[in-house]
Amino acid sequence: MTKLLRLTVTLSAIFVPTVIILGSPIFAKENPLCVMVTPTNRIVNLNHICGANQNQKLQMNAQHFYQQGRINGKKELYKEAIADFTQAINLKPDFIEAYVMRAAVRHYGEEDTKQAIEDLQQAANICKQKGQLERAKLVYRVIESYQNDSE
Repeated sequence: MTKLLRLTVTLSAIFVPTVIILGSPIFAKENPLCVMVTPTNRIVNLNHICGANQNQKLQMNAQHFYQQGRINGKKELYKEAIADFTQAINLKPDFIEAYVMRAAVRHYGEEDTKQAIEDLQQAANICKQKGQLERAKLVYRVIESYQNDSE
């Protein structure tokens, strides 16, 4: 009897959990495979990540979108960079660096100083909530700089 080979792929933000079923559903349940398909169509094994708890996965996803935003910003793909940073913030609402980078892209790339300052204000508030007062002061200096640029 020919073994049945069925491939089920479910796409999510960056993970592609893939289950290969050889002959029976029991095999698939006991032997899951978690991979990511890169933009160059390379398959990367992520079994070590799939075992992480939900909070760890969200933070890893947030970090992925943050890095993608930095890459898109360097390529001057500003709308894409802003979308990536926004997704990182949605996954991890206290992601200070994502707010700061989104502000930079909005200010320098999109020339949207008003929204850039709102992002920086949110970053400063998070810094204060976390007790990072020196970091908050640095963010306030950037806000002043953006305000001076727009005058």
